[in-house]
Amino acid sequence: MKTFGIILLATLFFIPTLWGAELLFIDFENTSFIDKSQYNHTITALGSVSLSNTDARFGSKSGYFQGGYLTINNSGNRLNFDINTYTIEFWIKPLNLSQQYIVHKDTYWYDVSVETMGDGGGIYRSYKNPANNWTITGGAGKLQLNQWNHMAAVRNGSTQYLFINGVLVNMAFYSGSFTSDAGNLYIGRNYVESGDLQAYLDDIHIVDTALYTTNFNPNPNPIPEQQTFFMLILTIGIAQILRACIGPK
Repeated sequence: MKTFGIILLATLFFIPTLWGAELLFIDFENTSFIDKSQYNHTITALGSVSLSNTDARFGSKSGYFQGGYLTINNSGNRLNFDINTYTIEFWIKPLNLSQQYIVHKDTYWYDVSVETMGDGGGIYRSYKNPANNWTITGGAGKLQLNQWNHMAAVRNGSTQYLFINGVLVNMAFYSGSFTSDAGNLYIGRNYVESGDLQAYLDDIHIVDTALYTTNFNPNPNPIPEQQTFFMLILTIGIAQILRACIGPK
């Protein structure tokens, strides 16, 4: 039992390496919009956006966007996207397939954006510097109208990937450093325009590692809260060690 407990505790040091540090997690399951990552970023809802129990990919609620949007305060500059690896993933049920901003970080010069295209495909943009130098990946005909779809935008070093429902839509390569700054993150709009997203969203998840680089099967289960998951392993590990050390002989 003691050995098992030690193995569980040791696992805590390896999980962040495999899964990545969670930078943002919104599962829409509370009575207000809450970031359940360790950073607990402040989220402000503006316009016509609400928590809905009409439709959800997981649990009982989702975010229902009808032209409103969420502003996520970038406290501590943890959502700068100037790191070499990250994954932005979420579930979306689009109510129309016009070009719409889903996840957007933009302070005019510096930009990371995941969008739907006017033809139903996806766009993943990253703005490297103020020299109008964009990297764009996209593809048409992948999102299903009025159905739940999984989207993932991944950066792994100098390569960017866009996945829709686990299928690699496109990838792009670039050289040079990526620049970002301390601006807020938006869900459902970009920096200079009002919200335009018409969709349900669920399980918005951002981590500092490249979770996907090839085709994959989207997880059919909800993402567990990292803090709760770590505390569970910590509790079980300590209990097993204590049981072995002070329990019946």
